[in-house]
Amino acid sequence: MLDSDQERILDLQEQVAALMLDRYRLQALFESISDEVWFCDVNGRLLLTNRAAAEGLGLGKAGVGELGDVLQELTIMDPDGRPRPRENAPLLRSLRGEVIHDREEIVQHRETGALRWRRFSSAP
Repeated sequence: MLDSDQERILDLQEQVAALMLDRYRLQALFESISDEVWFCDVNGRLLLTNRAAAEGLGLGKAGVGELGDVLQELTIMDPDGRPRPRENAPLLRSLRGEVIHDREEIVQHRETGALRWRRFSSAP
């Protein structure tokens, strides 16, 4: 027969195992999303990106970095091809507290010259 401390330990171990399983499932779902998804803190440090975002932003496998550094590598344009000032980038606007819904833009990576059309939503 188990004493109450042993029962609590077993209960906690079961809870941890269930949380780990949930985490792995959510990670698999997050990585399977073909759209770019990322999270950053209020200072603009990218904390978590899925594979699509890491590739799209040129971050490599780590998927972390400073948002300002990432934006320096990109030329962001409005859908008509006019350059958009960096301070009007949806990510930076969200860091200032704005919610952006369905904004379109063209992004050109400076190093590769690759152009990509993006539909963008972001929120603080």
